[in-house]
Amino acid sequence: MYWEHMTTDVLVIGSGGAGLRAAIAAAEKGLRVLVISKTAIGRGNCTAYSNGNFAVAVEGLSREELRGQIFESGCNLCEPGLVDVLVEEGERRVEELARMGLPVIRYQGNISAVRDRQPFFGLDITTCLANRARELGVEMLPGVLAIDLAAGGGRAEGAWAFDLRRRRGLAFRAGAVVLAAGGGGALYQRHDNPPAMTGDGLAMALRAGVTLRDMEFVQFYPLVIAGEGVFPYIVPPLIAEKARLVNDSGEDIPGKHGITRRPLAVRSRDELARALFLENRDAGGRVNTFLDLRGLREEDWPEDLSCRAMKPILEGKLDCSRKMVAISPACHFFMGGVAVDERCRTDLEGLFAAGEVAGGLHGANRRGGGALTEAVVFGARAGEEAAYHAAGRPVGKSRLPSPGKRDKWMGQERVADIRRKLAECLSDYMGIIRDGAKLAGAAGRLDELRDEFERTPCADQANPRPAVELNNGLGVATMIAKAAQRREESRGAHFREDHPLRDDTKWMGSLFLKKREDNSSNSLQ
Repeated sequence: MYWEHMTTDVLVIGSGGAGLRAAIAAAEKGLRVLVISKTAIGRGNCTAYSNGNFAVAVEGLSREELRGQIFESGCNLCEPGLVDVLVEEGERRVEELARMGLPVIRYQGNISAVRDRQPFFGLDITTCLANRARELGVEMLPGVLAIDLAAGGGRAEGAWAFDLRRRRGLAFRAGAVVLAAGGGGALYQRHDNPPAMTGDGLAMALRAGVTLRDMEFVQFYPLVIAGEGVFPYIVPPLIAEKARLVNDSGEDIPGKHGITRRPLAVRSRDELARALFLENRDAGGRVNTFLDLRGLREEDWPEDLSCRAMKPILEGKLDCSRKMVAISPACHFFMGGVAVDERCRTDLEGLFAAGEVAGGLHGANRRGGGALTEAVVFGARAGEEAAYHAAGRPVGKSRLPSPGKRDKWMGQERVADIRRKLAECLSDYMGIIRDGAKLAGAAGRLDELRDEFERTPCADQANPRPAVELNNGLGVATMIAKAAQRREESRGAHFREDHPLRDDTKWMGSLFLKKREDNSSNSLQ
């Protein structure tokens, strides 16, 4: 394959909230900035799909209270320095969005920005950021699939990519790289992520020798609309506070399972997801968990924007005033990711990471509303730090090293079959409830899928995206399985039936994962 070479000061991989905010921050320092995204700019990411709520210390929620709730939700595994940055800078960064033209409303502990654009409730956020980035002269290339990071001499040099529209390979040399490619929720069978969230950034980082952490912690949002042919809409937490959560026998599920921290879907996501999972498992696998809004009066509907945006869906499409609405947990967010410090630096010089692809902030479980705040706070920091780094390192015109075998890809039909098997493996072995035997089985099953993937002959080089995503997904699943098998306790979103108790004596700390020097496997530290 012919590779076209391009140069820029700062290369940003990903065009969600974190990526676009990083691009703005770097451009404001006067540097050339290029954003690449395998989807349309600002679309196909979790910010656009979000409910538009930023967790911040406003309207009666103090910074100390917010800090305490983050640590409580994260089971005290959160990185203190990262939490301090989020709490101290959150309000200011969200208010910057308002000054960019994003309409916002303040509630206790939240600033909300959402419009009724089903299912892209958070699209106003990315649209606002993209418009500002364009005003600053940021170059944007949609439909460009990042394949691998380019590194040499212990530092990031750029990235290899494929232009899906023009069918050409692209080699980007950059003074600094910001990785903001999101998480891997779409790898699971049932999820509420856009389909592009396949863990690309996580896999690329590991292959480049970057350290990852906390990969065993995968969050499932409990209140996701269920049913055949029904879009998996997220039910905003405050709606659930006005409803009853019951099984088909009428039992109150939070009370039955002893869940008391409220709002349930903000502060008790892990516990509630497990409770709903157990109810459905006890019912033989059928959905036996419901949101009962039949007694809710018009004047009792919550006033925040996300609840108002969901109201016509619940009342219209789902007829919630006359019948209960089936709900079931879905994969939602990766707490684990690239290990970063407070300046978004990784252990590869010149590589910065922000947003869901970065780990450490949320510990074992994320408090609701923290993802969007994380995106704008650490996106801005990553962009600023990347700009400082790139400013002192002019980009040369020399070409990147050979990309090796990155131009050999498989056909889409066969890849889709293996991808389905991977989703089943993740959901069956590395889902909401785990145990040692299943996790050991997962390792073997992933080896089988990897072998099947590598034995399948190349059939279509015109569209490498399915194969690239599958390759990345297999790598991410292996990370999750290794970390989950190692952590022999239950903490936050990681629950093991064979080790059901939290053990602070042995496991009060993170598991770090890094590629071995011989490239043969991944090692945990």
